[in-house]
Amino acid sequence: MTLYCNVCAREQLHRISATVTKLVSETSNENQGPFWYVSAQISECGGCGNFSFQEIFHDSDAPSEDDTSRNTYPERWYRLPRQYRAVPWVLESTYRELVFAYNQHWGPLPALSFLSTIGLSVLLEMICKDKGGTEADQRGRFGTVDSLEKLLPPNVVAALHEVRRLGNDAKHEFRHLDRENLGRALDAIESVLDTLYDLEAKAMNFHLQAPVRRRE
Repeated sequence: MTLYCNVCAREQLHRISATVTKLVSETSNENQGPFWYVSAQISECGGCGNFSFQEIFHDSDAPSEDDTSRNTYPERWYRLPRQYRAVPWVLESTYRELVFAYNQHWGPLPALSFLSTIGLSVLLEMICKDKGGTEADQRGRFGTVDSLEKLLPPNVVAALHEVRRLGNDAKHEFRHLDRENLGRALDAIESVLDTLYDLEAKAMNFHLQAPVRRRE
């Protein structure tokens, strides 16, 4: 069985150590439906040896693996949120919620796929309103992606316009990103957060810690 391992930070083969399965019914009579199977499974990572526990729900009328719902413990963190020093709290908390939604997106039933896609545009709008300044864009609007043109390279601004458009597609056209493109969009947002907020803080910290050179 292949399962993502938090310690190895990648998909790894897991050896199933033990499995217990029982039949569960919604009624007191086990002979009456609807009912489903519940399996408890312990597996060991072939890379690091860490154990995982899976709770697997399988409908009796849908035996295919695609219809199986799984809860895995400990929770899988396919992407860890970055640590920022100078990002405002409300932006950072929204960013962390977005990373959490992204991690849920990897499951067999990605229930947070729409929320994670919409969350990208929400976080982007928050950044624009915070860093866009008081000058209006070419259309007379404030706090838009175009308001970041003086702070970011043109290709980065173009990428942010694409993130904005994808978020609007999720809200109005009900189309969400797959996990690969969602990861790329998150990469872009993280780079923007680092450039607009943390880069100056890191430079200041380097200046304070750098040894003072004496003049000869």
